Amino acid sequence: IYLQHRSTNSLNTNFNFNECSSACGCNKDDCLNTLINQNNSYKWKLIIKKTQVDVTTRIKKSGSFITLTKKMWGLYAEEDIPAGAFVTEYKGEVITNKYGDIRGTHYDKIGSSYLFDMNDPDDDDQPYEKKVNQAFQNSFFPFCVDAGLYGNEARFINHSCDPCLRPFTLVVDCESPTFHSIALFTTRKIRKGEELTLDYKWDKNLLDVIDEDVPCLCGSVLCREYLMRAKKKKVPVTECE
Repeated sequence: IYLQHRSTNSLNTNFNFNECSSACGCNKDDCLNTLINQNNSYKWKLIIKKTQVDVTTRIKKSGSFITLTKKMWGLYAEEDIPAGAFVTEYKGEVITNKYGDIRGTHYDKIGSSYLFDMNDPDDDDQPYEKKVNQAFQNSFFPFCVDAGLYGNEARFINHSCDPCLRPFTLVVDCESPTFHSIALFTTRKIRKGEELTLDYKWDKNLLDVIDEDVPCLCGSVLCREYLMRAKKKKVPVTECE
């Protein structure tokens, strides 16, 4: 079991690393740089199950508390998992940014999305990607992964404002930071029976497709209160006669 200690450091901003590909001449059984593609790497025991939890959330504007019922599928650990361990890869259908925006509009309306963005092309280091993007009116890159119809157990990972998993960009066979794998590592030790969570960061942008803010039900002491935030619509001002 090889651990990535970078995933446990809250000050770490480098979430990218390269891994040996099938073209490398190294011994894959001994190489420490073939974590995901290593056939004999340890597979953590995980289980997908549906749970119901009552979560009390505080609304800052009013200072009041509301109790909401959280009933959904989730991914849980069936054994203790150490900090810095690779848990799973986020897999799905790879689509273009333009197509992802179309699907994302629908997902935002129903409050359930399985889109995971890949990296934007770097203007200095990726001239090929830059030219392709210009040819497609800046709508080709970045790619994104949609696990809505095709995916693995990672599609059941729920949001938390204090997550126990962190995504890393993993470049393997394709030497391009815009087309990569998404590897999920633990940020701390996970106990048996604990739910695996990610920070969706959906609340970072104001959305036009929803009318009201969607409260967050993660129940963390670091909860930011809202899973999604609605863009406030301007009320037209009428002149009084």
